[in-house]
Amino acid sequence: SILCKKKKRQSDACSSSNRTKVMSKTTSSTSCSCRQRNVYRQYHKGPPNDHESVSKEVLHLRLMMLSCENNPPYGPSVNTAKMLLDIIVRARLSAWFGHDVGFGNQDRSSVQHALIEGSESDIQEEMNNDVYINHSETSGASVSIFVYECKDIDYPVSETEWNLYRGILLPGSFNSAYDTDKWIDVLKRVLRNEVHAKRRRTLGICFGHQILAHSLGEEGGVAVKCPAGPQAGGRNFKLTKAGKEVFGKNYHRAFGNGCTNDEEHDLQDSSRDCCRGKVDVHLLYTHGDMVQELPTCALSLGGNLNVPIQSAAYFLNSEKAKRFGVINSTVEEDEDKQPYAITFQAHPEYASPTFVETTLTNVVNAMVKRGAISSESQEKNLRNVHDNFLQFSADSLFVITNACILFGWL
Repeated sequence: SILCKKKKRQSDACSSSNRTKVMSKTTSSTSCSCRQRNVYRQYHKGPPNDHESVSKEVLHLRLMMLSCENNPPYGPSVNTAKMLLDIIVRARLSAWFGHDVGFGNQDRSSVQHALIEGSESDIQEEMNNDVYINHSETSGASVSIFVYECKDIDYPVSETEWNLYRGILLPGSFNSAYDTDKWIDVLKRVLRNEVHAKRRRTLGICFGHQILAHSLGEEGGVAVKCPAGPQAGGRNFKLTKAGKEVFGKNYHRAFGNGCTNDEEHDLQDSSRDCCRGKVDVHLLYTHGDMVQELPTCALSLGGNLNVPIQSAAYFLNSEKAKRFGVINSTVEEDEDKQPYAITFQAHPEYASPTFVETTLTNVVNAMVKRGAISSESQEKNLRNVHDNFLQFSADSLFVITNACILFGWL
């Protein structure tokens, strides 16, 4: 069901067969400068009773998405938000229950949609009051994505509004990070001043991976067309030392792998099967650009021959990046030593049967129509995705779960 909250055009909203309820809100002033905010929420099972204490902010996770694509098949924002909801909810369930309990069990039709409309104070009041949160026993937790449309120069207007969210999602786009469109210039400025300078927890995907690097061009970040040509389908890459540091420490926490609570040992002990962690990662791709150089404040987490920088971690400055992993620390001990952003050239959000059959397949087909890849490559790549889907799905969940652990999103 889709829950649509509007103060106008209720009859239009009710005409849609999949909208079950419409509520209205009167704005405080008819002369105000009105804004709109689309919100997508997925309820899911809460953590087990014996799980360590989880705060309300984590239990009912609230994220903002800087949407960069309106056009299908990757867009519009509702499609992107649903893909991200799916993989983040699965990551939370996996960390809490030890395996992918959400795979194939999440009812995507139950994603609720709300449209908050009013003045800035109206919108902030709605967010602060958490009026949509369902506190029933069957929906013990939730993830909400509040959408900001970058192409409309739509961003939080105050520090208070930025701070309403526990993190930022920076997803894909058909544009390039080096394009000269006004909205891209504004986005790069926002990333420098609001995300990097203030170390806001950020998950970047594909275009998000590229634009964050390119926005820090004064520190050496550069995005370019991929010299090896557009990439589509499944690919794997080797983790760097920093990549093993980011993912290895949380490997058995996220997936179990034989470790028990009373076994305390070095997570880098390669003599133990449970702690060898990942050496390489298999993910899903559709892209034509790549990050050629990272800014000095970032570290590569892995790469392959065609795309040497497949994933990256961002720090406050180059000194913090250089010292990452040198001194053992946790987020609780010294958050300043941890990366504030993790980015992927891949699309982990594709990794469900629904989105492979729809979004991924349709994007690959669009690449053929544009002449980016051949029909032979299309057939080969899609066959590889279907034949090895469980591997791609497991590794996509793996990297997102580790990012969520790092960011304190579960």
